[in-house]
Formats: sequence, structure tokens, C-alpha cells
Amino acid sequence: MANERFSNCCARLGEGCTPLCNYDAPLSTMQLAVLTGRCPLNKMADIMVCASGYEDATACCEAYNVFEPGYEQCRPYCNPAAGLPQGGLLSEKYKCLVKLSAIQQCFYVSQKP
Repeated sequence: MANERFSNCCARLGEGCTPLCNYDAPLSTMQLAVLTGRCPLNKMADIMVCASGYEDATACCEAYNVFEPGYEQCRPYCNPAAGLPQGGLLSEKYKCLVKLSAIQQCFYVSQKP
């Protein structure tokens, strides 16, 4: 159900982004799609909003230690519907990419049935 909603929300983003629109997508798949340009970086914000289901997952991200020292700038990615920093995941040389799987997990557990 949650994956179906996520996938439907992403349908308009193009074929290269479709594999990312699944809560079970491994971190390596997400990183590769961004770094190779298969899914344009400017679409990542839309994917994150779709993944979040427009829910704020900040409390979960705190519990998963997403904002450990050195990663405080990743906070906006846990509530993407409120707006993401300019430059998106490109800022800080892709630093928040390593936190994507934890953030994705939080989006999943934050979904309403």
C-alpha cells in the first residue's frame, strides 16, 4: 500500500527515477541513480516529498541518529514538504546521501494507513 502510493506519486518523474520510488530500494541504487544522472538531481526533492507522504519524519530521524555531529544539515530532508535547501543533495558534496536509507526508513514508518 505505502509502496504503491509512493510509486504513483513518482510516476510523473520519468523512467530513470522510477526504481527509486520504492521504500525497499537499496541505498546503492539511490546513490547510483543520482551520481550517474539517470535520475536528475533536480527530481530528488520531488522523490523525497513523495517518499515522505507529506509527513514530517524529523522525530524518527532524530531517533535514527540522522543528525549526528557533522550531519545537522540533513535535517530538512526529513521533512521535505516544508522545503529543501537550494542545491538539494548536491550541497555539502552529497554528504546527506549516506543518510538516505535511514531517512527513507523514517518516511516509511511515518506513513498513515
